[in-house]
Amino acid sequence: METQTNNGETRMRRQGIHAKTYPNGAVYRGHYVNDKRHGFGFKIHADEMTIKIRYYERGNMIFEQIISN
Repeated sequence: METQTNNGETRMRRQGIHAKTYPNGAVYRGHYVNDKRHGFGFKIHADEMTIKIRYYERGNMIFEQIISN
């Protein structure tokens, strides 16, 4: 399934397990359906001191557990 970006390019929508890196260096890895977070995933902050475990349904966060060192 393809989608169109703001600059007119087309790209594939994320399906299954994917990772996204944010400009601040944090990384989210989790399940996607039709390019929306759906299911369990986790976000590791750039300093690697904080991990957020999250559960999403159709892009909406339902649950979050924060682990900090």
